[in-house]
Amino acid sequence: MVSRMKTNYINLLRILIVLLVVVIIYISHGVVKKKNSLENVPPNIVLVVADALRADHLGLYGYSVNTGPFINELGKSGAVVKNVKSQASWTFPSMFSIFSGLTAIQCFKKDYYVVDDIQLITEILQKHGYHTYGISANPHLRGHTAFVQGFDLFKYIESNDGSKINQYLRNNVHAKLEEPYFLWLHYMDTHSPYSPPDKYIRTIKPEITINSMVLDNCEVSILNELEIYKAEALYDAAILYWDNLVRDVYEMLNSESNVLWVITSDHGEEFHDHGGTGHGNSLYEELLHIPLIFSNRNLFPSSLVLEQQVSSIDILPTLLNFAGIDKMDGLDLEGRNIFSSSEKKSDFIAYAAAWKWEPRLSRTLRVVYKNNWKYIHDYTRNNHELYNLSTDPGEKNNLASKQPQIRESLCKALEAYYEENVNKYKFFRSDELEQRIKDRLKSLGYVE
Repeated sequence: MVSRMKTNYINLLRILIVLLVVVIIYISHGVVKKKNSLENVPPNIVLVVADALRADHLGLYGYSVNTGPFINELGKSGAVVKNVKSQASWTFPSMFSIFSGLTAIQCFKKDYYVVDDIQLITEILQKHGYHTYGISANPHLRGHTAFVQGFDLFKYIESNDGSKINQYLRNNVHAKLEEPYFLWLHYMDTHSPYSPPDKYIRTIKPEITINSMVLDNCEVSILNELEIYKAEALYDAAILYWDNLVRDVYEMLNSESNVLWVITSDHGEEFHDHGGTGHGNSLYEELLHIPLIFSNRNLFPSSLVLEQQVSSIDILPTLLNFAGIDKMDGLDLEGRNIFSSSEKKSDFIAYAAAWKWEPRLSRTLRVVYKNNWKYIHDYTRNNHELYNLSTDPGEKNNLASKQPQIRESLCKALEAYYEENVNKYKFFRSDELEQRIKDRLKSLGYVE
């Protein structure tokens, strides 16, 4: 009797051990695979860029109009970087900086150029096993520029309606995504002409009777207050529509992949803040202050808000860090990892530029940020502007004459940096633009 009980006990123990082994195998190959913690596993990266989206038109940055309900949700499961400076006030140089980790001053060339001897984020990630995909609706970012370098699949969408990007992603890319992947989506919905679907206009401003408006890029605005009001209302409605498009992509991808979401913009937009409209015509904060949100529940189990100033050139090294790429031979980055605890918060410095050869601009401008100070030099007219952004975020009080020592110090630093870096890399002229692209650029407010 005792012997039989002992035998039954041993058999039961064996069964339990087998069941335990089966459970462990199931968990390790099933649940854990689907819900990895990103430890030792490179995340998929989705970089979403909303063209011409200024930071202060999102609730995460203090805006009172609910233009980004889904972006707000992403911010709650991630990190919101509150004080990010773009390198330029129009697309080509600003995106060059995001993709290369280099300042826009390095991109000082007229018209459309293809860079050489510069490794873009796609090329770096490719070398480390990433599969790279890109869909852009901006005609500045097509096959004639360097932005297609390093993509396994790239598509230019000739439409201002971001639903076409989502449709192409769903029908032509989604099934082809191989992990780990980098996916770049560049939307034009928040760029003039603002033409959001009617229901989004009604949500923002029910009294607005127009459903589309072109906002030209002008140094001096020709619009009256009512026209500016309508333009800004349509802009907000366009942001709300884009926010819904981001939600659609999130639902498409997030349940299947461990995705690090990165939401940002190339530059902002002006609505007569300093007398102009559109972008590319000045270097004030409405054009250089851009949003930046990182979201992933594994990486950011609780919401994080970063108040320190950073530059758009910091995006690339930050993403490389998340991807587990610390150093790479021949990689010369000016940016730094935003989340590095070793970086001092008091030594922030950044640059930006705009050039007279742009048809919309009558002057060459360069900017240097140093901690809370911002210095703007108009090289064409030799005018100086100096602002303390901690006390004057709207740049209304020019302190150039009242703080001559700070002005001169920043002026010398800016000049020295420019002279050292302006011809550091080679650039080559690309092919002549097709007429249809010239026509599309004109429809977007680019007066040639």
